[in-house]
Amino acid sequence: PFSLEDMQSTNAIPFAERSLAASLTSEFAVGIQGGYSGKRYTVCAGWFGKAMDTPTGPAPSLGQGIVGRATVLAVDRGRTKLHFGLGLERRSFGADDTVRFVAESGSAFGPRILRTPQLSNLDRRAGYNAEVALLSGSFAFQGQYVAQHIRQVGGRSRRLAGGYAQASWIVTGQPYRYSRTAGIVTGPDLGRKKPAVELSGRISWLDAENATLDGGIARSVDLSAGLYLGRNFRLLAGVTHSRYRERMGAPVRHAFVAATRVQIAF
Repeated sequence: PFSLEDMQSTNAIPFAERSLAASLTSEFAVGIQGGYSGKRYTVCAGWFGKAMDTPTGPAPSLGQGIVGRATVLAVDRGRTKLHFGLGLERRSFGADDTVRFVAESGSAFGPRILRTPQLSNLDRRAGYNAEVALLSGSFAFQGQYVAQHIRQVGGRSRRLAGGYAQASWIVTGQPYRYSRTAGIVTGPDLGRKKPAVELSGRISWLDAENATLDGGIARSVDLSAGLYLGRNFRLLAGVTHSRYRERMGAPVRHAFVAATRVQIAF
């Protein structure tokens, strides 16, 4: 319970992949959590350890500690909703843990555009997330700012930051849904009116280019079009342009990625 984007299902995200800022979040980990929700707010916190292994090998080290998120629905008038949220995490590491942050352009099959050095001798990490979302009928906007501070044994601190802003419009007029229990945008409300056509754009960035961590900097622009034939079936096509430096002082490079997705969800 840390990031709006990570807590959203792939059914609700109008792009083939999450933003560059998602490279800084912990995603899935093993732990225990509890929460409470009211009509206009949610609170959730838990203790989490390491992530389970991934299909390609061991999951990256996350450390272990407390993670929490709180949201408030500041405006709730019919189909117009304004959401704010904050996420915090504090984790400590084991003696053998290492951390590396990696970002790809537009798709898991796209080029790797940012890769930090592998960090060892880790002490603890502190993560911060600030988010906003606005729904107004068939229009939706959401944005986030995410920062991570990694402290190594001996007191040296490394910092990374990222964020995104995105806007979506359902051309066919269906409204967007909002989950009061989870505090997230949950995609188009199709009801009995099908199909739905959605157009979306996003700008995202990731910055590890500083004196404490020579990991480079990346900016991406995503455009996407989706066709919802039902709540369980979607066709998606998008294009991504990324502009990046792999490390401080390196030349600026560009990447173009086009991706399509046929998605069946149960």
